[in-house]
Amino acid sequence: MILTAMTLLAATMTASPPVDDLATVAKLIQQPSKEYTSGPLWVWNDMLSPEQVVEALDVLAKQHIRQVWVHPRPGLMTPYLSNTWFQLWEATLAAARERDMLVWIYDENSYPSGFAGGNVPEIMPESRGLGLTIRQEDKIKMPHDGILAVYRIGPEGFQNVTQELSDANAIAEGNFLIVREEQSAPSPWFGGKTYVDLLRPGVTEQFLAVTLDTYKDHFASDFGVLIPGSFTDEPHLKPCGDIHWTPDLPEQYRQRWNEDFWVGLPHLRQDTDAGRRFRHHYLCTLNELFVERWAKPYFNYCAKNNLEFTGHYWEHEWPNCASVPDNMSMSFWQQRPGIDTLFNQYAEGPHAQFGNVRAVIELASVARQGGRSRTLCEAYGGSSAEMRFEDYKRIGDWLQVLGVNTINEHLSDISIRGARKRDYPPTFSQHSPWMQSYHVLVDYFARISCALSQGKQINRCLILEPTTTAWMHHFTDTGRLDAIGEGFQAYVTKLAKAQLAFDLGSEAIVKETGTVAEANGLPALKVGECAYTAVVIPAEMESINLSTFDLLKSFLDQGGKVFSCAPAQLPSHLDGAPAEVCATLRSHPNWTCVTADESAARIEDYCKPTLRVRLAPENQGIVYHHRRQLSDGDILFLVNSSNEHSASGRVWAGAAVAARRTAPETGAITAYPVTQSEDSGIEAAFTLPPCGSLMLFLDKTTVPAGAPPAVSDSRVPVAISAIEAQRLDDNNLILDYMDVTAGAENASGVYFKKAADITFQQHGLRGNIWDHCVQFRDTLLRTEFPDDSGFEARYHFSIEGAVPERLHAVIERADLYSVSCNGVPLTPEPDTGWLDKTFSRLDIAQAAIVGENELIITARPMTIFHELEAAHIVGDFSLKSTDRGFVIIPPVTLSLGPWTRQGLPLYGLRVAYTASVKITEPEKRYAVLLPSWNGVVARVVINEEEAGHIYRHPMECDITAQLRPGANTIQVILCGSLRNTLGPHFGEGSTGLTHPGSWNNAPESGPPPGNEYFNIGYGLLSPFEVVTY
Repeated sequence: MILTAMTLLAATMTASPPVDDLATVAKLIQQPSKEYTSGPLWVWNDMLSPEQVVEALDVLAKQHIRQVWVHPRPGLMTPYLSNTWFQLWEATLAAARERDMLVWIYDENSYPSGFAGGNVPEIMPESRGLGLTIRQEDKIKMPHDGILAVYRIGPEGFQNVTQELSDANAIAEGNFLIVREEQSAPSPWFGGKTYVDLLRPGVTEQFLAVTLDTYKDHFASDFGVLIPGSFTDEPHLKPCGDIHWTPDLPEQYRQRWNEDFWVGLPHLRQDTDAGRRFRHHYLCTLNELFVERWAKPYFNYCAKNNLEFTGHYWEHEWPNCASVPDNMSMSFWQQRPGIDTLFNQYAEGPHAQFGNVRAVIELASVARQGGRSRTLCEAYGGSSAEMRFEDYKRIGDWLQVLGVNTINEHLSDISIRGARKRDYPPTFSQHSPWMQSYHVLVDYFARISCALSQGKQINRCLILEPTTTAWMHHFTDTGRLDAIGEGFQAYVTKLAKAQLAFDLGSEAIVKETGTVAEANGLPALKVGECAYTAVVIPAEMESINLSTFDLLKSFLDQGGKVFSCAPAQLPSHLDGAPAEVCATLRSHPNWTCVTADESAARIEDYCKPTLRVRLAPENQGIVYHHRRQLSDGDILFLVNSSNEHSASGRVWAGAAVAARRTAPETGAITAYPVTQSEDSGIEAAFTLPPCGSLMLFLDKTTVPAGAPPAVSDSRVPVAISAIEAQRLDDNNLILDYMDVTAGAENASGVYFKKAADITFQQHGLRGNIWDHCVQFRDTLLRTEFPDDSGFEARYHFSIEGAVPERLHAVIERADLYSVSCNGVPLTPEPDTGWLDKTFSRLDIAQAAIVGENELIITARPMTIFHELEAAHIVGDFSLKSTDRGFVIIPPVTLSLGPWTRQGLPLYGLRVAYTASVKITEPEKRYAVLLPSWNGVVARVVINEEEAGHIYRHPMECDITAQLRPGANTIQVILCGSLRNTLGPHFGEGSTGLTHPGSWNNAPESGPPPGNEYFNIGYGLLSPFEVVTY
């Protein structure tokens, strides 16, 4: 079984095999191939045309992105998997060939994967998701549809009286435990259908037939070439009820445990031996069925069709296992295992996203054990539009140092019309004002991805994950489950920060692939492709599976080393039940008890790695490292994940004689200073600024390298002229409150989201039918409205001083409406969209007046394309805060300081800061420094030639190459974000996390005072400097 599984895994790798020498790596990172670039979930979310998708793809290609995942999302009007859908795909593939890009399949219409946009439950009604509810009641009438079991609760425990009460056919009173079957409810999120039971035989096969087989019918010859694979997103169990249910579960349970499911079930919530044993057995059974009926069939399909199975499950829920009992065992059956890391709020707990070390190391461990060289992370989703380039780097570095080498950005929207703009920003698309600079990060990440995909990461320590112990404590309120999660999470994070190289182990994978072997002359526990000379039992491990017990005993008997951080009496259970035989492990002479605090040093001393990272006593940074071993040396990647403190330390490399520094920004490779170690090898000191990183090649033989750039602490300021500031884009005023008349309702001063819902509800619909819902086939497109249907919306704005010469109203899809300003009919200007091509500009400079203005849009008749949104006024003006929003005033001359205090409270686009400098010593080196600024990224332009970007420490850009003797013009262009422009503007005003519901916090009526709108004070806060050194 082990050989069959591993052979299959190795045979289905479609990514380039790793190279084994630094000389080849040095060449590869100069121009990484397309498989190493980051690639976004490329959102198809409107009624799209081939021209639209090709244009959007071209935006990404110009930023050096060379792979995309085609992702249907809410708002998609083009019917999913229709002929029109595949015409869009044909246009995409043709464009991708021309641009040397890869196009991945995303396997669902939105998420979670499994229902195929509603097609699976439509074709296979029995696939409907099921669950069980278990309630204590005092009266019951049997027989009763939906009741599967009834237990009488008495002094002797639980008595199954289901048949007895059914035969009596009467109302019974007493103390009963009643088990009911629940069915998943239809939901707009599932196209009006339901989620499915992924454990029912045939469901996965039907899903693959509807989705991947249909792609295969159209593009079979592109599988494994232009189309590398398929992305799955959060398939899960327990779609309803208290626990998951599938009709053959009792039989599957009996086959595995030789016990009656119905006898164990009433103990589900009891903190007893019977309860713990049942919960273990139940979740273990679910896990095995999930692997057998979803993961393996999907994996095998991809293997047969030359595709990579990638995507992710629910790793951030651990140790909550009710929906995915063991994420690691599921990810093992993927050609490119994946996770997701959302938001930009650093935390280290078990349910954290960014900062959750355990989740990423799980992924990297599964990949190594499975012999896979590539991993993936869906990153940045919901981290909010205000994300800075330094934030993207910080999170991307953290992911890659822990084991990710494919960064999959969430999301790149083709359209931000209607509710689409609120779909978990940011968007990596033409809509974001910083997008033309994004290639800087794409190139940076591509070189790191390429380098960290070569050679091997070889860890000799395996830490068993206490998932099977967590199973025992589900569905109870003892607090033990949370304690397991918090304790193990803290331990794993502590070891990673202590620079210990280790993998995590799933008992399910150990059972599938585990043997005892040898590594480095020591007994080793072999899990798949990895051999571990040290095994760690964490403090939380109460129970191990019988298969794990047998393997550990064999490992110990052959001289293997186990370090246990658990109390002396643990582990004490086998397969969730108390077992005295566990004492034979705990008393074995090769079983060593250690404290959690001392374990890292004890393990490292035993494993004797040939590379060690030691942090300086004064270090305050958050440091992680990643080592790749190759035939002629190592690649070492060091990262400081702190955005507040610098980090410092030393590296000892026992087999190296020299070091070279690799700059992922450019691919440049230069010599790095080292000292000879007293024992053997070399030592290299490092200092990392906040969010800093360092990549080193540690050579076993001396390799010629260029001299490192001269570094001087002596920087001489060069005089520059006064700095002038200029807004590069139109200012904007959002009109987010309006009066609306639809059907029988006439509402005044309502927020645009409520107004949109009114327009749909007055026409018999639940609200905006494109907001947070999925269309099944073309059902929504076929919605018809009477000729006299429709609505009218009235927006109001005020002007003081004078009407700006350049002034436009922006209405989304203005072509669908009759529009007037102060009674003057308006016509959209062709091909002049603002932010999005569907955001139509209408010139109102002649229609607007000083004082109060009214903008009216009328829809007659109503159509499904009418998504009422906020309007915008854009042009050359400033804004003044009032007690009702803002008033337009003449433009204010900009200077240093936050834009928000200079008449631009809602402006998030670009401002250029310009000065001149005279160069009298052109032979010297020069740089621009930004001592104090706030922006997403800053572009530096010298004499109209781009010199580079500033976004990370040190906040400077070398401009030597662009300067000329005499007079020079220096321009620093700061980019803001759509957070100020589009919101959310109300609520707690937090940053780093935005979701569709973040726009639900606005006052019911308004507009409120302008100073209540949340904004970010972008701007150059002090003068930029020019220095020579």
